Amino acid sequence: MTREEAEDIARSINVAREAMAHSAEALKGIALVQAVLEDVVTSAADMTKADFGQLCRPANADQAAKLPRPEGTWDE
Repeated sequence: MTREEAEDIARSINVAREAMAHSAEALKGIALVQAVLEDVVTSAADMTKADFGQLCRPANADQAAKLPRPEGTWDE
């Protein structure tokens, strides 16, 4: 093996190590996003129909008049 070939292999190994480090960071980010999404889903599942209705309540009467009004979503 020539010196150039050995240097190429060493560079390839370093690139692979760097890629693995970036992958590990990406996996940490993915795990964080997954945890947040699990919290959101759990919170949404815990919401009652009334809670959801209040969350989706229009800001004013003009907006409310333009929207269909399913039973039990909000009271004026």
